[in-house]
Amino acid sequence: MRIACKIAIIVIAIQAISFADIGCTTGDFILSLPTAHVWPPLALTRPSLQVRYDTENFRIHFDITGNNAVYQSDVDINPHDGVPDYVNRMGEYLESSRLAFVNLHGFDPPPPDDGLGGNDLYDVYVTEITGLVVPEFPSDHYPGRQAYSSYMFIGRDLRNQHHPDDPIPFLKVTCAHEYFHAVQMAYRAFGRDETPWWYELSAVSAEEIVFDGVNELYYYLPDYYLKIDKSLYLTGGSHMYGSWVFAQYLCQNHGFEFIRRIFEKLISLDQSINAISVVFAEANLNFLTEYADFMSWNYFTAANWRPGFFEEGPDFPLSVPLIRIHDIYPTGMVIDPKTIENLGGAHIVFNDPGVPKSTLVIHFYGDDNYPLVFAVGSIPDSGFVTFGIYYVPPGESLSVRIPQFHNLDAALMTVVWPYQGFTIRDSADFKYSAEIDTIETSISSEETMVPASFRLLGNYPNPFNSATIINFEWNFSSENYKFEVVDVTGRKIGEMTGKAEIGLNALRWRMMENQACGIYLYKITIGGFERTGRMLYLK
Repeated sequence: MRIACKIAIIVIAIQAISFADIGCTTGDFILSLPTAHVWPPLALTRPSLQVRYDTENFRIHFDITGNNAVYQSDVDINPHDGVPDYVNRMGEYLESSRLAFVNLHGFDPPPPDDGLGGNDLYDVYVTEITGLVVPEFPSDHYPGRQAYSSYMFIGRDLRNQHHPDDPIPFLKVTCAHEYFHAVQMAYRAFGRDETPWWYELSAVSAEEIVFDGVNELYYYLPDYYLKIDKSLYLTGGSHMYGSWVFAQYLCQNHGFEFIRRIFEKLISLDQSINAISVVFAEANLNFLTEYADFMSWNYFTAANWRPGFFEEGPDFPLSVPLIRIHDIYPTGMVIDPKTIENLGGAHIVFNDPGVPKSTLVIHFYGDDNYPLVFAVGSIPDSGFVTFGIYYVPPGESLSVRIPQFHNLDAALMTVVWPYQGFTIRDSADFKYSAEIDTIETSISSEETMVPASFRLLGNYPNPFNSATIINFEWNFSSENYKFEVVDVTGRKIGEMTGKAEIGLNALRWRMMENQACGIYLYKITIGGFERTGRMLYLK
């Protein structure tokens, strides 16, 4: 059933392009929506074009004469069917995209448009607009969702600066990118994100699912890597296109279905970052450590690539910029080398100075107001990199030793301000120093890179309404732990057991639905050690 729509809707576009009839960029267009009274704008209503071509699932509208004629509109060879080959290829690429997203990976197809455009096929209009999906009206095809029917614009000639004589490469990825946006509209057409960052980066990454060999998305990487200190979820513009590597990290480690589960959570959650956090929690994954790991991966690209990181990392055009490279020790105190925004990061390299039997000692001092996470990677001359990941509460410090530094090529320190369960518009600072210790030790690097003590780091989200993650650090060999939850009267309501490993640990606790809202206390016991905390349960 079609419902009149006069509300502001986030429109997703493939890049910051100028609309010929509007005279503004996509970013400007999105920001103008809160004041919109009529939808869609006149310049983005369904145009009347000369010819229609139907595939199994798409109706493509296009012109063959005039200023809006498709590329080589007179070329009709493969196949010879009265349709320009450019349009034939567009139909094939759209069908390939639908096959990949809907049939192979289980995404829901876009809601039908009640026959607008002439039938129930998904409508594609071939014009001067490079690529754009327009949510048209709310749909009850998927009950309980803020799903929207939509239609698509694709450029009539997609030659670009990278392929000045051939529109096919960019046509392929545009079809995949835009159809994934149409699929997103089946789950939630708009939300409370300040920028459409998740919608864009996931759509760019989806290009690889359909057309893995085209790699147009590499051209966006500098826009993210050169501003990797900026917030993943607050930074719009070209930054959000280049941050497709975050979705790629998720796909490579957890499968493309992980992306689908995030959109399924967006049905009931307003912000993308919260949907991502919930999916991590439900998979018993620690978002804090996973994100620090992802940030470290971004260094191991281009000439820095090593096995175990991005599969296509050797082909990336660049790696992240380093805020410091150290060759001489001691470094002295390095104060505020870089401020980082929430879910932004910074990278520092410590090169081996050639001192025999040396240990690298890093002293890290966190921000006074916010927690930070830093990962230290031991980089051998060849082979696999090993990591330690450390949580530093506000106003605290931590020292890490890397023995046999003389056997390494370098060490990488990646600093990240982790997500804390809510969006934060601010910057965090840190400082550090490093020195070389030549006292021999028989302790291995893995055993040395451990927390200074058994520390309970709290739970997030807190308050929570279903499940929460409890983080703690353990500094001895693997040992079983016991986790207990009691109410404020001391009555035990549940417990669980697990194995604590060296470094940062996380456990997931789900409250029973029949439990009352309120404050609950929890205790972790490992050997003869105990730590206690408190959490707030809300329904």
